[in-house]
Amino acid sequence: QLRCEEPLLVEGRLFRAHFEQLPGPAYIWRRIGEDFELIAHNRAALELADGDVRDLIGTRASKLFATRPDIIDGIRQSADTQSITMQEADFTFVSGVTRRMRTTRIPLSPDIVVSHAEDVTDRRAFEDRLQASERRFHALFKTHPDLVFRMDLHGNYLDLHVPDGAVLPLKLKPEELVGRNIADLFGPEAAVRHRRYALEAIRTGEVQIIEYDVPLGEREIQVESRVVKSGDDEVVVNIRDITKRVELEQAIIDAQERERARLGKILQSHRTQLQTHHAALVDAASPDDEESSVAAA
Repeated sequence: QLRCEEPLLVEGRLFRAHFEQLPGPAYIWRRIGEDFELIAHNRAALELADGDVRDLIGTRASKLFATRPDIIDGIRQSADTQSITMQEADFTFVSGVTRRMRTTRIPLSPDIVVSHAEDVTDRRAFEDRLQASERRFHALFKTHPDLVFRMDLHGNYLDLHVPDGAVLPLKLKPEELVGRNIADLFGPEAAVRHRRYALEAIRTGEVQIIEYDVPLGEREIQVESRVVKSGDDEVVVNIRDITKRVELEQAIIDAQERERARLGKILQSHRTQLQTHHAALVDAASPDDEESSVAAA
């Protein structure tokens, strides 16, 4: 009989050692009729409650969680179904501290349940801040008038923002572009150019600006790409249609050239007139000069 009991004792000691070393607070509950009684806790539970948890051994769950029937139901569900259950909720400890806890309940038998809690307060607070930041980011992008792509160094499209009314190159749908490579759409030269500017953006941390033509249906448009580092091997590419700006700049240059040509013609005309007047004056003055010379002789 002792030989049969020895493995059970060893197994019990191993369980107890593992239970004590769990990183989060853990509790063992025993079924008492329709209720459950706290029969053990580990070291982490003692530290979390500043030692106050010792006095709770033997206390019924219905008393400890009088205002939280969901916790009692979770323990009961795990015991009745003999399955692992999980629950995440705010929990107020005896010390008065409230933390966000994720509880995993593991049944050892129909009457014994181990409840292990993990403090996820800081993690959830970080996730909430991250989600709020993402919501603000997406709200800003909703009004962003430009095409924005997230791409890797190899020219693969990873993600994109397409403003309302924008037309993608080659008339692709947004979902058709993600996963494609720039070389497949615009040729190997475009891929080489992308990698050159992407590497420079990542190396220097500075914005790289490129202007080039893009086929759009039966015409070409002029675009400006701003390449910005977004990771060790990723960049964000902001693409703006600058066709109207380029056309306006060219119109201004053409107007300046026309004005310069017009002014040149006016100046040339004035110059010709001045030369004509000067020649006439010289001719008019010549006879008087000859008469003066004769008189002197």
